[in-house]
Amino acid sequence: MTQFQLSLGVLSIVCSLWANLAQAQSYTGGLHFMRSPDLVIERQDIALNLDKISVEYVLNNTSNTDIIETLVFTMPMQNQFSVTVNEQPVTYNIVQRAISHNGTDISSILKNLGLAYDPITAMHSIDASSNRDSIRSKLIAMELLDPKDETPKWFIKIFYYWQQKFPAHAKVRIHQLYKPAILTKNIKLKSVTEIFNLPVKLVKKIFNIAVNWTFEDTPDDKQAAETLQTQLEKHNPQIKEFCPTLKDYLAIMDTTKKPDTTTNTVLTKELNYDYYSQDIWATPINHFTLSIESPKAMHPILCWNGDFKQRGNTLLFEADNYVPLQNISVLYIEK
Repeated sequence: MTQFQLSLGVLSIVCSLWANLAQAQSYTGGLHFMRSPDLVIERQDIALNLDKISVEYVLNNTSNTDIIETLVFTMPMQNQFSVTVNEQPVTYNIVQRAISHNGTDISSILKNLGLAYDPITAMHSIDASSNRDSIRSKLIAMELLDPKDETPKWFIKIFYYWQQKFPAHAKVRIHQLYKPAILTKNIKLKSVTEIFNLPVKLVKKIFNIAVNWTFEDTPDDKQAAETLQTQLEKHNPQIKEFCPTLKDYLAIMDTTKKPDTTTNTVLTKELNYDYYSQDIWATPINHFTLSIESPKAMHPILCWNGDFKQRGNTLLFEADNYVPLQNISVLYIEK
């Protein structure tokens, strides 16, 4: 059985978890704990939208002995967060760490430099310091400060943790609810205008696909689709990280036909959920559901190893004996 002395072990727990869970700044967290084969995840239900993330777990202790685990949620700075166990609020502890953009814990580095973990506070301290040039040079050398505009390249990650008892042959329901951190970005549409430099025949094919949503398995249509994808990705290579389909590219392109379109960009909002770690999931999830709700004015794009069912403005995925294979990143594109 696994039991940790929180006063001595929490930092080692956090560091070991972080070694396996290094994520980008925008990732918000799932439940993490050490391997325990007797602790079975009966079900996990994840519901995502731009306003809130709701995650519910049902864990079953299949052994003859009580199990005590240290449970950890990893999150960026959040103001709205709650967790309940069997519908009762949990009293949790909090530890903050400073994390570089490449996922390295730099808390001790900042502490040795006399800097706060919070990037804004740290920059104010640097500006007021008599050793400003020296500190700045050290941060640039460690790739923690942009040399051009002096933008700090780290963020604060918060770890919420508590000890949880799982009685023998009993189920425990854990519910996590919080407001996600959303990244707002723009997709450049300059590439769409470049389509007009293509042969007239190919332009007609592309717009026939975009306007009428008709796509035939012909060389011309395949070329049109590939051209559309190439032109859009030329100025937006990051979009490939979300595995867009032809339908997704056409949704982006359709934005350019709005009567009130006056700019060469499309608004996007990115939501990320820290979910996958091959070192944590000891057994499959008996039953897993993922629902992704989209505002009516936005189109979702994401990579996923399974098929979604469309229910209104919600995508739903369900599976039995499910093993997480990836984190969840959703790119919402303004229609």
